[in-house]
Amino acid sequence: MILNTALSQFLLSRETITSFIGSGSDGRLYSKQRPQGATLPVIVFNHISTPRVDYVNTGASGYQEARYQVDVWDTQEEEDRAIALFEAMDAIMSGFRGSWEGGVNVQMVKTMNKFSQLDPGAKEVRFSADYVIKFIK
Repeated sequence: MILNTALSQFLLSRETITSFIGSGSDGRLYSKQRPQGATLPVIVFNHISTPRVDYVNTGASGYQEARYQVDVWDTQEEEDRAIALFEAMDAIMSGFRGSWEGGVNVQMVKTMNKFSQLDPGAKEVRFSADYVIKFIK
């Protein structure tokens, strides 16, 4: 899906993100799930809902909306680093308007909710946010 690629390229183009997870092919940004044994911290994004056509009074607006969940994972020992990465990622995503690679024109990125989770068995923390991305391609 073009939006997955555009989102990935957008996040990997931001130094505040790549300073935590690396850049280019070494960037620890994954779609759907992280590889087992991946070096932390990582960002994992999941496409939650299929793009829906947005309507106005006169019919279809030409925009679509898709929902994504974006997770930041890190070790429990590095929780402060995970919080800093999550806050940097959220500051970049929330309220964004502009163009992404692949001809994706983003009208708005809206934060729907945020939560955190501790996995004591794995000694890991996860900070998560759901975003609705309104776009036209």
